[in-house]
Amino acid sequence: MITHRTARWERLLMLGLVLEFFALAAIPLYSIPFHISRNYNEGWNAYFAQAAITGGVLYPSVDSMMINNYPPLSFYIIGAIGKLVGDNIVAGRMIAFLALMVIARNVFEFSRWLGSDRMLAGLSMGVFLLGIYTLMPQYIALNDPGFLAHAFVTSAGLVFLKARESRLWQGMFFAALLMILGGLIKHSTISLPLALCAYTVFNDRRRLGVFLITSMVVGMMVGVVAYSVWGMAMLDGVLFNARQKSIQRSVVMMLHDLPLLLPYIVMTTIAWLLRADRQKFSFVLWYLVWSMFNAFWMFSGGGVNQNVMCDAIISLSLGAAIFIIAMIGIENRFVALRGKIQALAVLLISVPWMATSLLTYLSSPYITTLAQILDAPKWEKLSETLARSEGPVACETLAICYWAHKPMEIDFFNYGQKLLTGSVYVDAPTGFLAKISKKTYTYVVIEQIPLDNSRLPRFLMEDLFQNYELPKSSQLITRGELFLVPRPSDGERIQPKSARIGSL
Repeated sequence: MITHRTARWERLLMLGLVLEFFALAAIPLYSIPFHISRNYNEGWNAYFAQAAITGGVLYPSVDSMMINNYPPLSFYIIGAIGKLVGDNIVAGRMIAFLALMVIARNVFEFSRWLGSDRMLAGLSMGVFLLGIYTLMPQYIALNDPGFLAHAFVTSAGLVFLKARESRLWQGMFFAALLMILGGLIKHSTISLPLALCAYTVFNDRRRLGVFLITSMVVGMMVGVVAYSVWGMAMLDGVLFNARQKSIQRSVVMMLHDLPLLLPYIVMTTIAWLLRADRQKFSFVLWYLVWSMFNAFWMFSGGGVNQNVMCDAIISLSLGAAIFIIAMIGIENRFVALRGKIQALAVLLISVPWMATSLLTYLSSPYITTLAQILDAPKWEKLSETLARSEGPVACETLAICYWAHKPMEIDFFNYGQKLLTGSVYVDAPTGFLAKISKKTYTYVVIEQIPLDNSRLPRFLMEDLFQNYELPKSSQLITRGELFLVPRPSDGERIQPKSARIGSL
């Protein structure tokens, strides 16, 4: 164990990292019980959680306008808790934040395994929390299963690394089970399992062999159960869902995040090069490589956001701990510099994300969230209006229809991806074009964004406005939503774009 001698101000800095995170996260935590949609996925997840817990269709047919491209487990967890609290979205937000705290605790334990003392492990945990805020502030306390999946997989990673030789089979079985359960929550959490395999292939082949055997056994058992319950519909939805892909999009997204990650990438690389004993520390480097590669690949898909960088943030937070350990090693060689190198290193790992998280706050979606909280009565009024209506209602922001207790009619994003990739035909008799042409929907609620940024193809949105209009007696119901009603048969011609979408 490397002993980390920390001055009082360094202890305060560690405390400051954690307190800064909770101060910045106050708005999303406060927003948990409010009926406001902070993200498109919140309502989407709530609907499928409802389907899971009530015995509904979890994986609709391929020609449906409702698409599920996630594994099933999170829907059952959120649905079960949602049944207790009375709201799947509120339940999902609570679970997501608790899962983030589990990941933070796991970062602490990973750092301890690498050789940190408790204070340094705490610093690593604080760096992780501010890294999450800096790169993906909108995902804190959000109804999304990403953090829940990482909580399972990082817990599995700790079991994998800490399992004793005398109980290796039991430990690897438990690690494999936790990893597979994490994959059943979100299937993109593969970076840590790959890093563990790469690490052990060079350092502990017996551990790797036992893990692979137990993983195959557990995987086959879980696979048989999953196939018997959901069949090919689950595989088609999760593995072969329609999605536009672009390497250019990957490059743009990575270039957006790289400046925020670069200081920690440099420090992690320097620390690894300075260490004479690189056995344990090679795990962090493998983890970083796989997480960056996986994020680049995932970014190519339409609709993928910064939450795929969670593994990279974890690995770089561990790299920060290694950097301090390496600096202590240098400091021990130069007695005259004792305390100074270590203090400088602590500042280097703390300052980048402490500063950028504050800048993120000033321009973050939390300002929008605060505005939504102030607008909550209007959201409630909109849901009440939809709830009182007869007939089907189509909502782009699915949470609005969920709170109105209306069935999900269309998943704007995934259905749009199907249309754009040619997986379904726009003129299908049960498609959105047919329904809006017949004015099937009593109301249509869409987000107030330019047509070129719409989740549905522009031509389909133009067809929507040929058949639906803003009610003459009503303006925008909320700051971000447009409330549309069917046009009269002898209605006016399509309005100009600026009149349709209002001022942004």
